[in-house]
Amino acid sequence: MQYRVLAQYVAACLLALLAMTASVSANPPDISDLVTARDAFTQSQIDRLERYAEHWANELASGQSDRMNRARRELLDQLRAPGVRRIFLDEYARAVVPQMQRLIERDPQMDGSQFIAINAIQIIGMLQSEMAVRPLLEYANPEREDRSAIRLWAVNGFRLVVESGNVTDRRTDGFVRDLHRLAERETDWMVLMRHFQAMAVVQTEVARERQVELLSRVVSRIEEDESGPSELMRVVSQSLLLLREQYISPTISASEQTTLGRSLGPVLGRILAVADQHWDAAKANESSREQYGSAIRIAEILLRAVDSRVRSGSSVDEAIEQAWSSNNQSQYRSGVSRWQSVLSRSPYSQ
Repeated sequence: MQYRVLAQYVAACLLALLAMTASVSANPPDISDLVTARDAFTQSQIDRLERYAEHWANELASGQSDRMNRARRELLDQLRAPGVRRIFLDEYARAVVPQMQRLIERDPQMDGSQFIAINAIQIIGMLQSEMAVRPLLEYANPEREDRSAIRLWAVNGFRLVVESGNVTDRRTDGFVRDLHRLAERETDWMVLMRHFQAMAVVQTEVARERQVELLSRVVSRIEEDESGPSELMRVVSQSLLLLREQYISPTISASEQTTLGRSLGPVLGRILAVADQHWDAAKANESSREQYGSAIRIAEILLRAVDSRVRSGSSVDEAIEQAWSSNNQSQYRSGVSRWQSVLSRSPYSQ
């Protein structure tokens, strides 16, 4: 009899404990007063942030669209609150990132794991804090992360964090060098495109140099395909648009234009040459014809601007894009040959 009473008592306590836990889980702590905090956070305040992040991460993990949508909104609305301060953004990122990592790294065989993971990496990228950069770089690493969608959103998140202006200048170039090393290992053309976009927003000399180096690496991969066409030409077209915008920007000095142009010029010449190498295959269907044609057009425009700066007003007068459009390979090849004779000599870098 006493044993039965004891068992009933224990069961009642467990039910009460579960009810309390459910109540706590259903009511995340209020953190609105922390958004405009000026002083270093106390441990009690940090605990509140962590409970808030854990609650909404669990909601995100539900896989139910209405609960996931609310979780995203609750996690991100804090970043847009009036008067939000940098100290809050950093502490909030410290609380949110581990919870999102938990969701990204959960068993991929579980229902909805990919969709939940993508939402989680997107949230990390929107945190507007330097604290998010290292985790984003980890997930952008193709040797660590085999899901291209996660890598894509990780690189895109890096761009968003840099654009927020909350990355210290002294660390930006170091992050760009790390991103460049990851980009060199990337094989997915859509992810590669995001790498160029991310480096372009940094707007430093190091970032521009790394873009030229990465472009050269991409062109090398295209050259290795002897017959073509290569889908990497999509990346070339977009990266050239970004580089052109940066090269002609009034924020870049004439001396940097000259230095950058010496290394960029030969890469542009190689782009024109590989189109000749892939001529028949690239012309075989409309999609590749447009991709190669776009790259040729932008490369020729940019090459003239570069050559005018590097050689002080001189430039080769060849209508290469016109030859491509009119399917005149002999004229195209002649124009490329003239450019290569210029780009293979000083003052250009080989």
